Amino acid sequence: MVFMGQDKKQWYLYVLKLEKDKYYVGITSQTVKKRFNEHKTGIRAANWTKKYKPVEIVHSRM
Repeated sequence: MVFMGQDKKQWYLYVLKLEKDKYYVGITSQTVKKRFNEHKTGIRAANWTKKYKPVEIVHSRM
C-alpha cells in the first residue's frame, strides 16, 4: 500500500497497454478499472491516452 501526504489516501500504480504497442504508467486514488474507463472514454484522459487509446490494464498494484 502506498500513502502520499497527510490524507492517508490509498493510491494505486497501474500500467496500460495502448494502441500501436505504446504504454502508459499512472497513479490514482480511484479504482484502477474506473481510471481505465476514464482514459478509454476520454473523460479526464491524459494526452498520451487520447492519442493512443487504451487496450488493456497490464498491471496494477496497491
